[in-house]
Amino acid sequence: MHRAILCLVSVLIAFGVVAISSAWEPAGRLLHRWSYGVLIAFLLIFAVSMFLTLRGRVANSPWMIPVSAALAYPAAMLAYVIYFGAFEPQRLANSIGGGQTAGVLLALLLGTTASFAWLFGAIAGGVFLLMERTWRAARVRFQQ
Repeated sequence: MHRAILCLVSVLIAFGVVAISSAWEPAGRLLHRWSYGVLIAFLLIFAVSMFLTLRGRVANSPWMIPVSAALAYPAAMLAYVIYFGAFEPQRLANSIGGGQTAGVLLALLLGTTASFAWLFGAIAGGVFLLMERTWRAARVRFQQ
C-alpha cells in the first residue's frame, strides 16, 4: 500500500515541479490544444507503470531514477496513441493509414524526447527514491 501512495505522491510532486519550472512548455508547443488530454493520459499511465515496475531492490537503489526516466518513454507514447485514438481517431487513422508506420513511430519517439517526458520520469524517480528512503528510516526509528 505504501508503494502505491509513494508512486502517486511522487508523480504529483514531479508534476508540480515541472509545472512551476515551465519544463512543460516544449510539450505544450508540440501538442498545442491536445496537451492537457495527453498530459492526463500520460500521468495515469506513468503512475500505473511506475507502481507495477518499481519494487524490490530497484525501488531503493539509485537505478530508480534512470528506470523511471525510461518508463516515461513508453508511457508517453501510449498516452499519445490512447488519447488520439479515443478523441481524435481520424487524425490517428490518417497518420497510420498513410503507409507511414515508420514515420509515425519516429514521430512518437522524437515527440516523447522533445516533450521532456524523460525529465518528468527522472524527477518522479528521484522523488520516489527520496521518499522511500525517508519512509524506511522513519520506520526503523519508530520500531526501536
